[in-house]
Amino acid sequence: MAYGWFINQLGFYWDDWQIVFLKRTYGFEGLNHLLSVGGRPFYIWPYSLTMSLLGEKPLHWHLFGLVARWLAVVAMWWALRQLWPKRPGVATWAAALFAVYPIFYLQPLAIIMSQDFLLYALFFVSFGSMLAAQRRPQHQRQFTALALFTAGLHIFTKEYYLGLELLRPLALWLLFSEQNGAWRARLAKTARTYAPYLAIVLAFTIWRLFILEAPQEQNPIVFFDGLRSNFWGTWLEALQITARNFIFVIFEVWSRAVTPGSLELDSAFSLFSWALIPLGALLAYWFMSQFGDEAGSAGWQARAMAFGAAGMLLGLIPTLLIGRDPLSGLFADRFNLPTLFGAAVFMLGMVSWLVTERRRQMLVLAVLLGLAMAILVRRTNDFRWAWDEQRDFYWQLVWRAPSIEPGSAILGDGALTVFVDGFTPAAAISLLYPKDAGQTPRQLNIMYLDIHDFEGAEADFLAGMPLLIEGTSLSFSGDSRKALFVYNEEPGQCLWLLSPHDADNHLLPAAFRSLLPAANLALVGERGDAQHPPLDIFGPEPERGWCFYYQKAELARQAGDWQRVLSLWGTAQAAGLGPNSSLELMPFIEAYAKQGHWQEAFELSRDMYRRNQASRTQLCSNWERILGETYPSQARETAAAELVEIVRCDLASALD
Repeated sequence: MAYGWFINQLGFYWDDWQIVFLKRTYGFEGLNHLLSVGGRPFYIWPYSLTMSLLGEKPLHWHLFGLVARWLAVVAMWWALRQLWPKRPGVATWAAALFAVYPIFYLQPLAIIMSQDFLLYALFFVSFGSMLAAQRRPQHQRQFTALALFTAGLHIFTKEYYLGLELLRPLALWLLFSEQNGAWRARLAKTARTYAPYLAIVLAFTIWRLFILEAPQEQNPIVFFDGLRSNFWGTWLEALQITARNFIFVIFEVWSRAVTPGSLELDSAFSLFSWALIPLGALLAYWFMSQFGDEAGSAGWQARAMAFGAAGMLLGLIPTLLIGRDPLSGLFADRFNLPTLFGAAVFMLGMVSWLVTERRRQMLVLAVLLGLAMAILVRRTNDFRWAWDEQRDFYWQLVWRAPSIEPGSAILGDGALTVFVDGFTPAAAISLLYPKDAGQTPRQLNIMYLDIHDFEGAEADFLAGMPLLIEGTSLSFSGDSRKALFVYNEEPGQCLWLLSPHDADNHLLPAAFRSLLPAANLALVGERGDAQHPPLDIFGPEPERGWCFYYQKAELARQAGDWQRVLSLWGTAQAAGLGPNSSLELMPFIEAYAKQGHWQEAFELSRDMYRRNQASRTQLCSNWERILGETYPSQARETAAAELVEIVRCDLASALD
């Protein structure tokens, strides 16, 4: 209900692309290098296991992502059953909240997050086994061994859930509080039971801080440096992040389901997402009504809220140590993943405390689940559209540029899409084109850069400047003289691979126009590799609409194959296809002119101008260039005169 609606329409995003590129190009050795240099040398084992089975097809990963999350939910339910064995309804409601609590939206990052949920499941297996060892003395050794093994496994693999390890003594104290005896005896028993788990935490801490040498620390611990330079300020900042996150997680997040901007009466998806709130609530209410016990009773609520609040606070410790804020940044909500456990338990306890009657409790909790489903479906829909945008970009790029010389840089206007930035688009684009066997290991074929990064350095860029980019495990070595420029920011526009002749395009930001003299279309080859792009990753070729014919026409234009350009125009016209942007008529205008069909060139130019009078400057500059490249004729002079009359171009110098 929350994650599965668009599962076959999702792809790869963000760092998933680096994982796929390294595995596809260098195997597990390349992937292990990425994980090891960042300080997680044991993180390779879940990737080795899962990628060997699943390959690199997006659908496989999104299905497995749901399986991994389900495993974590079931393991969490089992762990709470060990903590509160007489309250199965508590464990079930908490697990339901944990499954869809809308503070974590990155489920579509299927490769990375499936590993994290597997580790989450290991934490819960360890947590539950520790409690089961106390409840089942006859199997204490077996459960304790399992608990210690899975604790060490998840901690040394990735430190995400390290803070939750500090929740163990509170859980043990709650368990031992069921037994009669002095508080000192319970405290001593708690300490003895927790000691081996604390030893694992301390061993990891010593290893991570003082023994492990990470060549490129991805998440340096800055908290202690902050204490030395600004003791109270650092503590105040940590307290503020924690308090703000608590308010967001417990109160604000639910309002995201009923924001006015999400209601669009002419959108079927918008109406569906709103209808999901009562539908999800009704289904949740019906399902939970099958359980006979109440969610909570007097005295239990306070313990649950204290336990949940502690889980939320302790879950944030690794995030606070590296100076991050789970509410700041596009992918920052991944730092709230460890707080999901505490948030679910706290919310359950708070609702049980505020609403004492069982059916009303169930109604409130069911409504919360309905709200969560609506929020998550909308967020998943954002990823669905982002994948559509990505695939559209990749396929149009391949149509326009069947091959690109290795070492080329592609410059675009900001991030490729909303969920693709940094090395991500470069890894994806490099997968489109075969890698040169002699290229430096872990070096990207193609680099994608934000053109705005070069504002103020235009002269150096045009003169030729090195482009050296170093990442955690990937690098790029190029030169600004091997640059391509892409633009596809306008609604309905095809991807434009720009040339110096596009400098007068009024739609381009100033950053493009100042650097376009460096555009080097000679980097583009007409023939590609039959094995690329890999269809298991990028999916089948989309239906060949207008943009296919436009891209192929631009490729033929680059080669000077004017007959091919006109053939593509005829095929597109016969299929009833035409551009949304009149600027995309330019290759066909030039082809008509170069083939001596001056009247047709004029008529297309007139149509282009009438559809978009702001295109006048670019239209005139291209005509001036075309006239300078063609021989005089009566038809040419007549067409030029008509253009001057209608568009008011100054073509006198070109006609002399």
